[in-house]
Amino acid sequence: MAQAQAQAWVLSAEEAEQLYLRALQAMAENDLPTAQDLLQRLMAGRPDHAGAWLDLAVLYCHLGDGRRANALWDEVEARFAPPRPIRELISLQRAQGCAPPVAQPGWLAQLQGARGHSSNVNQGVRDLHVGLNGPAGPVLLQLLPQYAPRGDGFTQLSASVRAPVADTKLEYFAQWQGRWHDAQHSFDVQDVALGLTRHWSLAGWQGRWQLGWGTTTLGGAVYQRYWQGQAWATPPWQPPAPWRWNLSGGLTRLNYPALPGFDARQWDARLHLEHASALQRLEAYASAAQDLGRAQRPGGDRDGWGLGLDWQRQLGTAWGQLVVARAGLDWMQWRSRAPYAPGFIDVRRVQRTWTGTAALVLPVQDDAAWVLELRQVRNDENIGLFAYDVRTLQISYQKRWGKRP
Repeated sequence: MAQAQAQAWVLSAEEAEQLYLRALQAMAENDLPTAQDLLQRLMAGRPDHAGAWLDLAVLYCHLGDGRRANALWDEVEARFAPPRPIRELISLQRAQGCAPPVAQPGWLAQLQGARGHSSNVNQGVRDLHVGLNGPAGPVLLQLLPQYAPRGDGFTQLSASVRAPVADTKLEYFAQWQGRWHDAQHSFDVQDVALGLTRHWSLAGWQGRWQLGWGTTTLGGAVYQRYWQGQAWATPPWQPPAPWRWNLSGGLTRLNYPALPGFDARQWDARLHLEHASALQRLEAYASAAQDLGRAQRPGGDRDGWGLGLDWQRQLGTAWGQLVVARAGLDWMQWRSRAPYAPGFIDVRRVQRTWTGTAALVLPVQDDAAWVLELRQVRNDENIGLFAYDVRTLQISYQKRWGKRP
């Protein structure tokens, strides 16, 4: 806690109040990791905020961390000289102890409906005149019109639910999403995912792991299945507020029933750096990945690198709720280790994908909002057959029920 007091970063009274309200909302939804993060930021920017100290102590006690809870209660009593009711509440909590919680009853469900338009639902090639590097030198191809981009409108629905597994520290999740195009029905997509999640803490580290399974259908036929394991970890040593950093990684196994030669195993590791205040949040990440495929897959194994930047800011209020703007830019490069198709395309495939997003979130109540989103994808390749651009504009309505488990 001494580190939090030493920071030069200072919150205004308005920023502190908004941050505190967000922390209380997270606690009401039982989103304890978010509440803890928000309270720690508040204490770093306003070390005189007695409510933040007291609520963080209660949160630590609820998590079963009696050592930290008691240290904070000692600090509250010494620093703020709380009135008698608060001192009695602290004494009662100390007497009861801080046992680690079991999964709480409750559930959280979300539903989203969207309407939008995509400029390229089939990932049509950017230029129908394609140059390839063959064994005898450059070759110019003229592709058929059917490989050109096809724009179309779409309707999209998605639903998800999270709930605790009885008498355990696990929670399960189920997600579904479907997109139906107005004309290009062969590119209709549905995704289903199921899995388990568990939060953990050890020697000051905090995080969670997740195991999941999913399947994707394209045009009504199964296109892909996957099995995935992921983990997130926040180390106890952090830079001065309002900066934070954490690590994540995962392993995914991909199966293509109609294209078994494309089955693969992918792993990735990421370093995240976050700068967050009461009004805005900026996160940057760097990633490394490998895509290990079967011997018959064109280009063989691939190595990947990525960079990303996400920004979110509160613009004000409407209907008594916060209006939020979001923007992001992601870059990913994959480089094959072998020529893509020896004797026909004698180069290693290099794929660079840029993805830019911008969104405006307009809440209508605590658990519902309209979202207007624009997304631009540019896929640059050294093999022109695979280069494409996609621009998508959509408006969606999101609704949430229940309480976070």
